Amino acid sequence: MAEMNRTASHPYTVVKNKTSSRIKCIDETHADFLFTKAVQRLLDVNNWQHYSGKMSCRFHLTDNAGIHINQFAEEGNIIRIDIPGIHAKPGKGYEWVTIDRIAYHEREAGEMLFLLKVKPPRKPSKNWGKTTLFFNTHASSTFVITRLNLEITCSVIRKNEKSEKPPIGFFQKIRAFFKTLITRLLLSKLQWKLLTRGVLCYSNKEKDLVK
Repeated sequence: MAEMNRTASHPYTVVKNKTSSRIKCIDETHADFLFTKAVQRLLDVNNWQHYSGKMSCRFHLTDNAGIHINQFAEEGNIIRIDIPGIHAKPGKGYEWVTIDRIAYHEREAGEMLFLLKVKPPRKPSKNWGKTTLFFNTHASSTFVITRLNLEITCSVIRKNEKSEKPPIGFFQKIRAFFKTLITRLLLSKLQWKLLTRGVLCYSNKEKDLVK
């Protein structure tokens, strides 16, 4: 499922794109178990490609210096994204985002929400090169898992993915065009549909239930 909203209440245009997958669990026990496992999978950034499948980009959790770390994601960690076909400076072929917020809310039994929000790094490391994936400082992506009784939904909400400054020079413009095209193909509905589905498919039992 994909949705788009546009508003003009901000000095820049706010653009939201939402991609979701959902599952109707068999019973309360299954819902409790699957919500917990889905949250763990979302925090397990290093295995996002495994959950998404062979067509996915590669994701790596790193510290502020860009050094790979093997743990569940925490606020302040960095995610390095390796987009196939893009291996030119700046950025050393990678894109970088920082985990800005992780939160969990429970209103009542059977109604829960977990989110992980990423944004462009506030202070990019000189070792990374320039961050170009989210295009401007206002952009963000929020990964959300919600449970309402037996239904669990995993969504990716992308906001303000738009370039601030056009590239200068003919070849830079050509590269920027193809990079934007590849990025939008791989890090848009296709990539996030694969991930949201993979987060919910803990075992073969879920594969036929996820929509």
